[in-house]
Amino acid sequence: TWDPLPIVVGGDVGVTFFGGGSKKFTANVGPFRDTLDYSTTNIHIPVTAHARFQPNLFTWVHPYVEGVAGFLLVSTTLDIDRRHHGDVIDNKTEMAGSAAWLYGGGVGMMVKFADLIQLPNGLTRVLADVRFRYLRGSSMRSPSIKINDDQSYVVSSTPVPDPSMISFNIGIAVQF
Repeated sequence: TWDPLPIVVGGDVGVTFFGGGSKKFTANVGPFRDTLDYSTTNIHIPVTAHARFQPNLFTWVHPYVEGVAGFLLVSTTLDIDRRHHGDVIDNKTEMAGSAAWLYGGGVGMMVKFADLIQLPNGLTRVLADVRFRYLRGSSMRSPSIKINDDQSYVVSSTPVPDPSMISFNIGIAVQF
C-alpha cells in the first residue's frame, strides 16, 4: 500500500480439496488376507496476482475493488496400497494434472485489528479480509481417475472450454 495513493499490489496462493473416493478389495490367500486399497484425491491450486483500488477509511476500514490474473493447477492423485497380512508389499502413486490461465475481478473489505510499528519508519498492518471473486479461465482438460470393480482403474480427462469460478474467502491479510 502506498498511502495516500490507495493502490495495493499483491498475490495469493490457495488450495481447494474437492474430495475423492476410495475402494478396498480383499482376497483370502491361504490363512492370510490380502487387501488392495485405492484412494483418490482432487485438488485445485489457484495462483493469482491482484491490483486493487483500496482506500483507507477512518484508518481501520479498507474496502476494495480488484483486478486479478494468474493460473489454476488441477491435480488428481491415485494411491494404491497392496497389503499381505497387514504388511505393505506394494505402494504406487499415479497423478494426472492440467493447468489454465485465470483472469477476473473481485470486491472485498479489510478491517484492521493490529498495527505493528517498527522504528524508525516501518509499519505492518494485520487485517481481517472478506472477499468475493469471479474468475474465468482458458480452456483446459480436467483430469479424473475412476476405480472399477474389477480392481482396474482408468485415467481420463474431460475438456472444459471456459472454466469459471466464484469464490468467497474469509482470512487474515498482512500489509507491509
